[in-house]
Amino acid sequence: MSVFQPALRSSSALRALCMDALIIVTLSSCLRRDDVNTTGTSDKGDASRPSLDARGGEANSDVILGRRTASEGDGGAGGSIRVTTSGGSITIRQGAIAASAQTPSFTGTGFDVQPGQTVKAAAAYHVEWLRVQEGGTLELVEDAFFLVDGDVLIAGQVVGRGDKHAIDGRDLTIDSDGIVNITGVIDCGGYEVGREDLPPSRRTQFAGGHGGEIYISSQETTSISPGPHIFVSGRIAANGGDTFSTDSDTARPGKGGQLLIGTFGSLAVTGRLSARGGKCYFTADGNEALGGSIEIVAASSVQIGGVREVTANGGDSSGGTGGAGGSVLLEAPVGSLDLDDFDIECRGGRSTFATTGEAGAGGTATFTAATVLMTNMEIDASGGDAVRADSGEGGTGGTVQIAGTTAITVGGDVVIHADGGQTNLAATHGGTGGTLKVINLDESSSSALDFDGAATVEGGKDAVHSSGADGSICVAGSNTASNIKLVGNNNFPISNCTDDDLDDVVVHDMDCEDNTIRPADVTSTLPVIIGVDFFRVIKTSASTDTVTVSTTGEDGGNVDLYTGPDTVLGSLSTGAYTQSSTNSDSTESIDVDVSGLAVGDFFSVMVRERFTFVEQYTITIECE
Repeated sequence: MSVFQPALRSSSALRALCMDALIIVTLSSCLRRDDVNTTGTSDKGDASRPSLDARGGEANSDVILGRRTASEGDGGAGGSIRVTTSGGSITIRQGAIAASAQTPSFTGTGFDVQPGQTVKAAAAYHVEWLRVQEGGTLELVEDAFFLVDGDVLIAGQVVGRGDKHAIDGRDLTIDSDGIVNITGVIDCGGYEVGREDLPPSRRTQFAGGHGGEIYISSQETTSISPGPHIFVSGRIAANGGDTFSTDSDTARPGKGGQLLIGTFGSLAVTGRLSARGGKCYFTADGNEALGGSIEIVAASSVQIGGVREVTANGGDSSGGTGGAGGSVLLEAPVGSLDLDDFDIECRGGRSTFATTGEAGAGGTATFTAATVLMTNMEIDASGGDAVRADSGEGGTGGTVQIAGTTAITVGGDVVIHADGGQTNLAATHGGTGGTLKVINLDESSSSALDFDGAATVEGGKDAVHSSGADGSICVAGSNTASNIKLVGNNNFPISNCTDDDLDDVVVHDMDCEDNTIRPADVTSTLPVIIGVDFFRVIKTSASTDTVTVSTTGEDGGNVDLYTGPDTVLGSLSTGAYTQSSTNSDSTESIDVDVSGLAVGDFFSVMVRERFTFVEQYTITIECE
């Protein structure tokens, strides 16, 4: 699997489609209409919230008012947060980042919103540049698409929130060939009616609106000065709206939207990204309030600073079930993950009131890179707690996966939890503990894994302090010192990771041997915007002289295949590779002479999208 399962078109196809729309009818929107099933809330009183936030919404009946019993509704599941770079590094830390914004240029004819001005937009626009100056407002009265040949600056505000006439947030696409600086606010959240805004007889008319889709890309890689191609120090939000409705037909909060931010260059974020599910207080069936999706992708480096937490928790519920935790995935296939001084949460939601309520299961946190470095942080994928004294079961713990192709370093100030949730019943067990996988892909050196932190996969406690079943820890390429730390004080079971354990994390190293943890074939989905995957193909037998690399894809897809020496790993330049196969479909094949490689050496492979969106492809190697 690749890091993205995108619902959006590739940039090349999207741009071609939108240019057609601009030529045929300039007033029609050109946007993605895929059903991403993602969803989010209000930002009122939210200044202290984390910088990356895709939580599920809450379903908590207000029992103080006594309008309904607190036995209804499920908390929303947490959403997904994905941060990836194909050829560079990912740095996330609590402190400042090294990157600073570049200065945009505005020459020629552009789209300009000046201070104190409000400009309405409801179409597809092809402009040389886009600027919303500080104190200016760009109001999206419908979905809007901006195809920008040059630079973009959003220093004021772009508002595309839902309203009484169209409650869902607007969709916004900014597809630029220059740098993109966002120092202001982009808000495409769903509509919501506050409790204080309407009398109870009117509140029943309004559900919460779903968050919109925000797609921001920068294609340029060569013609501008070094520095981040996309720099976000402001706020981008697509939260679902809350609802105070007491009617079963409209007591539905909004789902969080989708934020997709990507570039062929580098990317820096010091602001806040949010796609939370809305809250509901009197819901009959729950199953809404779903957390949204945040996806950050760059061909070069990603820097994220000033982070309090990265959060994809499930929502709490006073009714049936707490929401399941979402997923957090950070991947730099040929680069490094440098994570320092912040927390990651994808916990299950709590069951707070109902006597039969069950807490939500923990989510998934996945980290894959050539080099993984973690210091001074806490990762929590635990199940939710059942809070009431006569409530139901605690949630099952989730999964944390760490995989490195070159080195993994987990510092002594790192704590990882995948515990089962607690319950206050004496006769009902707490949640079962979750799973931790630590995978060193450098099979030649167990010292490439240095785990000095703490890890717990405990079963949840019940009212008499009995525990549910503990979870499990599996390792690959480990060593005695790391194993002792992973076992911890509670003697958690440790095992060797199986092939099934590795399916979700081992996708960028390949070989032909049956007795290694590297696969000989991989089915992958290409990342949105850059549409590129990289692989190392490792020679494992002295008798192998030729390796055949081949790809196949779905009907209508088109990928190209490139191979070259180890020195070009991660390069986006097609000219850097020594061999290529560029048929008009996704069926490609290259025979690579590896007679000069020593056992343990590798050659590089790039699979690159051409022209059309490729949902999936399969890469296979055969050794002779």
